[in-house]
Amino acid sequence: EHPDVAGDWNNLGAAWKSKGEYEKALNYYDKALRVFEKAGLLHKVKLLKDNITELEKGRGEQRDAGPDDQ
Repeated sequence: EHPDVAGDWNNLGAAWKSKGEYEKALNYYDKALRVFEKAGLLHKVKLLKDNITELEKGRGEQRDAGPDDQ
């Protein structure tokens, strides 16, 4: 998978999050995160982890957004 596609998945995750479809959003965020990690795009990895943390805070959960989160 190409990082450009992962960027689209991030955008789809944001769209689903805005509709309150958190599971769908998380699915797209996770897919994008894996691609960015594989590509070594650390700034994008940070962005995705921040997005996931924000989403899970909205659901009453929280996942560590630190660099050791895998």
